Amino acid sequence: EKGGRQDERVIMPYSTIQKFLEVKNFSSIVVKASSSQEIDLTIKKIELSMLKDLDKGDFTVLSQANVLASFKNILNILNTGHV
Repeated sequence: EKGGRQDERVIMPYSTIQKFLEVKNFSSIVVKASSSQEIDLTIKKIELSMLKDLDKGDFTVLSQANVLASFKNILNILNTGHV
């Protein structure tokens, strides 16, 4: 939502979260691109940033389109009865 409630957000470097909250692994991080035209560039920047500390096989960056495609595939499998 545009604007949003500022008191419901926390923005900090993941290394700070790991240090102060003793979090070793993240299951997910949500990022919002500034516009739909910026999605591919944003994904590339995230990948490059993550590669500073991790190997390519250690993380996955998914767009909303990727997630939607996965859900559609799952629904198609469930609807056709093929597991």
